[in-house]
Amino acid sequence: MKHIKPYLILLGSLIMSSAFSQVLSLDSILNRIERHHPMLQEYSGRAKAMETYAGGARSWMAPMAGIGTFMTPYPGQNPEAMERGAVMVSFEQSIPNRSKLNASEQLLRARSGTFELQRKKVWNQLRFEARSAAFSLLIEREKISAIENQIGILQTAAKMEQTRLESNKGSLSSLYRAEARIAELQNMLAMAKSSEVEQQTILLGLIGMENSESVELTIGTPALPTVLLEPGESDLAAARSDVQEIDQQIRLMKLNQDLQRMQSKPEYKLRFDHMQPLGSTPVQFTAMAMVSIPIAPWSSGMYKSEVAGMNHEIGSMEKNREALIRDSKIMVRRMLIQISSMKDQVRRYEESIIPSMNRNYEAQKISWEENRGSLMDLLEAWEVLSMTQIELLNKKGALYLMLANYEKVIEQ
Repeated sequence: MKHIKPYLILLGSLIMSSAFSQVLSLDSILNRIERHHPMLQEYSGRAKAMETYAGGARSWMAPMAGIGTFMTPYPGQNPEAMERGAVMVSFEQSIPNRSKLNASEQLLRARSGTFELQRKKVWNQLRFEARSAAFSLLIEREKISAIENQIGILQTAAKMEQTRLESNKGSLSSLYRAEARIAELQNMLAMAKSSEVEQQTILLGLIGMENSESVELTIGTPALPTVLLEPGESDLAAARSDVQEIDQQIRLMKLNQDLQRMQSKPEYKLRFDHMQPLGSTPVQFTAMAMVSIPIAPWSSGMYKSEVAGMNHEIGSMEKNREALIRDSKIMVRRMLIQISSMKDQVRRYEESIIPSMNRNYEAQKISWEENRGSLMDLLEAWEVLSMTQIELLNKKGALYLMLANYEKVIEQ
């Protein structure tokens, strides 16, 4: 029983660790980032704040109430009964123009859309970072597998060459070269594993997780689209958040113009004063209705110049939008050319270059195993094949990053 107990504890710990481990795919990582990343939540909170502010845009100014004396003589005098003044109670209420309230509310509600577009821009950047790290992680894992396989092949060849040396059929220099190559591959393996941990750390950091031991990241090979169409200007304008942000700024500027034009509308004020006499004066009151006159020449210049200045700003933003769409279109066209070229290179590596080099390596291997060739020739064929395999992985990684960057530009 004493010997069985440790095994039961070990088995229980393994079951518990597997039960609490998480398997995350790229889609689940992106979903977690979109739902829980603090930067995205920040812009969502700001958008809700502007909506809340807009809810109070139609409010009136608070009424004013006051109490004091009216036409009361200073102490030390002997006024007649009708000259002793009064106690005055005053009430005042400003009545804003409804058109101004409507314009102010529309402007505040439109500002919430600005934060939503900023959130979309940040989400596009975070999505690109996650995809880039995931594809780099995928390539590093494939490199690790390829390098470990290459180390195993070289170690087997080195053992066989050591056996041949004992019977005076091998080459000592070839053996040393194989051992040196194994050491180089071990360095490459260590670098690949370090990069794997780095990319995994980036992904876990994006979703706010630190314990990588209980998380397994499964990154599937991305599907390469057969045809990538060049989007038109209208498609880019509808997809890119920076273009939409400029459109929103133009809309805000026009709404602000409307608000400035509303400054020409009059505002009103009501005032009522009640005088309770301190002597024999009759009870009195004052009722007044006042209206502002914003069209007066000495007061209208400000909002008129504001409206005129905003027209120039709108014109400059429209030119900025036009330049941004044009630059984006050129950038997408360049990306499509690069992606097409890289896809052709990867296809040639997979269909022609790697198979040819593999056949050369297999032929050298057969010759070496039959004592018709040297280990040096086998190592040369193997080195060319292994380096070409690593180069293929590098090109695949570059292609995946190109696709991620392309999706970032067109915001897919």
